[in-house]
Amino acid sequence: MVVGASRASRAAEPAPRAGVAPDAPRLPSDEPIPRLPAPFVLPELSHARIDVQLDWFLGRVAPADVGRPGAVAAIVRPSIEASVLVPRRLYVGASYPFAGALPPDGGLAPGEAAVPSGARSILGNVEGHVRAVFPLPTWLEIGFILGVTAPTSTFNRDHRPNRSAVDAVSSLDPTNYVHFLPDRVGLRPAGDLRIVRGPFVLQGRHGIDILIDNEGIDRAKFAGRLLGHVGYLARPDLEVSIEASQIYFFSSDEQVAGEASADRAFAERYRISDARRAAFTAGPALRLALRDVDVGAAVVTNLGDPLSPAAAGFIGLRLSVVGHVGAPGP
Repeated sequence: MVVGASRASRAAEPAPRAGVAPDAPRLPSDEPIPRLPAPFVLPELSHARIDVQLDWFLGRVAPADVGRPGAVAAIVRPSIEASVLVPRRLYVGASYPFAGALPPDGGLAPGEAAVPSGARSILGNVEGHVRAVFPLPTWLEIGFILGVTAPTSTFNRDHRPNRSAVDAVSSLDPTNYVHFLPDRVGLRPAGDLRIVRGPFVLQGRHGIDILIDNEGIDRAKFAGRLLGHVGYLARPDLEVSIEASQIYFFSSDEQVAGEASADRAFAERYRISDARRAAFTAGPALRLALRDVDVGAAVVTNLGDPLSPAAAGFIGLRLSVVGHVGAPGP
């Protein structure tokens, strides 16, 4: 009877897969995490297909100057990212944003009596990046990224309405301020972390932007970036989340010297000072992941002073579509 029971037990065991020893150890990281709805402020850390993404930002900026009308700002950012060489481990990507905004102060210095500027159109800086992902046990992944922005945005940076519009539109997405700085080369190293525990998803990034003046007029600037995502999977394909981002400059600009003038007053207002070296945004988001596309919407607003010194605050809407192209990889 003992022999018969032993044979029955062995017959009930599943047959081992071809090429895998029956007693081979298996770590949780051996099986990839199922595809999750993509965050907004951060990339989907590991994906098998080519992701083609289009984001729209639309916001209303409340001016700091009493009596000025509210200003509208908008960003469109197409981007693409694909796994290369090592599937799900090494990625390359690129983005090219463009924007439009009405300067909240009309491009005028405080107290200046002149005709305010109208809306400005802004072509941004192209960014390319290389990103690596390293899976660890218990659904934990870390990654590293190096992005480089090229100075493709060539509008006149000395024209005051341009500077006002750039800071207004960048208030919606301050951690990508470098995308709308003309004649700047940006080096953008960062580290990523994602933890998935049951229905909860936590993802973060800490990076540094090194902003180099292509014309050698300004000294190099350094800015830190913090981005966070806390999500809850109401269903495997539907995530509700809270996202936040912060940019902080490591040092302030020197005070503007020279005789009193409107240009000097404007430059003094827009320089990075000790009182305004950081900008923080946050808001809720909702993302639905379908087989070949992710769609979502998020609300974003400022907590504390916005990036633009001419703005008292803003409220914005972000819409996002991520298309997954090609056959799934291994």
